Amino acid sequence: MPVLDFKIKHPRESILIRGDRKEDKTMRRYINGLRYDTDTATEVTSVGSYFGKSEFEWWTADLYVTKSGRWFLHGEGNAASRFSKPAFGSGNGRQEGSGIEPLLDGEARRLLEDANEFDAIDRYFPDEYEDA
Repeated sequence: MPVLDFKIKHPRESILIRGDRKEDKTMRRYINGLRYDTDTATEVTSVGSYFGKSEFEWWTADLYVTKSGRWFLHGEGNAASRFSKPAFGSGNGRQEGSGIEPLLDGEARRLLEDANEFDAIDRYFPDEYEDA
């Protein structure tokens, strides 16, 4: 898969539109009594950090919405990213990781705004905006 060459820097959070990531995009997790499954949810867009893949803060993910309207990210990232995991045997250390992260509606909406996904915003959040 090609590496990202188009980046957007935003004052609230830097994101990217597309990036390279692992080929296997299938994952299922049970979190707080809810099932998040990439096979049954709808993939809306891809997002991630502005940082290069060699930076500790780098991450990339696909944004999904479930049939019941719940949002989540499925992605991967480096040691200082939202997807990092505890490093075993190193005290407070962190290491790269991957997984599913549930999102609130507002978090998903912000990611869509930052990625300029206008069609998705109109589809999933039609009553959140009014004309200026």
